Amino acid sequence: MLFRSRSTTTRGGISEWNFSIGANYNNLVYLGGSIGINSLRYLEESLYSEEDKDNIIPVLNNYTLQQDVTTTGTGVNLKLGIIVRPAEWIRMGVSIHSPTLYSNMHDDYKNSISSSLENIPTSRQESPDGSYDYTLVTPLKATGSVAFIIAKTGLISADYELVDYSGSRFDATDASFSEVNDAIRSKYKANGNLRIGGEYRWNAISFRAGYGLYGSPFNTSEKTKGSDYSKTYLSGGLGIRDRNYFIDLGYVYSQSNEYYQPYTLQNNVVVAGSKNDVVNHNFVVTFGVKF
Repeated sequence: MLFRSRSTTTRGGISEWNFSIGANYNNLVYLGGSIGINSLRYLEESLYSEEDKDNIIPVLNNYTLQQDVTTTGTGVNLKLGIIVRPAEWIRMGVSIHSPTLYSNMHDDYKNSISSSLENIPTSRQESPDGSYDYTLVTPLKATGSVAFIIAKTGLISADYELVDYSGSRFDATDASFSEVNDAIRSKYKANGNLRIGGEYRWNAISFRAGYGLYGSPFNTSEKTKGSDYSKTYLSGGLGIRDRNYFIDLGYVYSQSNEYYQPYTLQNNVVVAGSKNDVVNHNFVVTFGVKF
């Protein structure tokens, strides 16, 4: 049989600077807006290998393909929101996040391949370093939220976020992305994300718990092998507040299902893939000092 394996290492993140303004009308209505400047950096190193253990392919022992990609970019977005407090024990809010325009996305990439053949010498081969510049527009988001204050010791909040995943767009000065954008419109759809959380405060200690359900971004026809990429989150935490310092401890458990195909071929040749159940455990510690 052919033994196939793939390992991928990813690093990076998105940071954002916000320039905000707010207004308060009679402690009943709160208005706010901000301009966000995003900075993105993402690195992916992938290693794909095949080993011919049963001599299915003459001469071949194994081969390995390595693909490295580094993506950077900066973007800008606008956020607007309103919070209404009709009574002391309730808060209601609505916010809109505009699409983020990444006008200067940049990719650096390179590939290399090595192989082992029976009685035939081989050497590692590398592609020339490549780069590409393009534009990315992320989806629009709209959120509605409500929070209930319980006797000044407890809090229950919920928000529902609507994301139009089909609104993502790519563009470039030297190429047309019309086929890619058409594929995004047909493959993805708008869907909602639900988040519910609660907090109970006992003296200087706060106990927290939360639940999140993120819907699938795919149209029904695009869901493969029962994998729809929806996600479930469970969280818990503990916080200590003092006059001069605070400490927060948090834990988040997340679960999702995905379907992965290692590569694609021309002429609509189907390549076998695998269903992956993905589980993450995240621990967060925050410490602050007030001056």
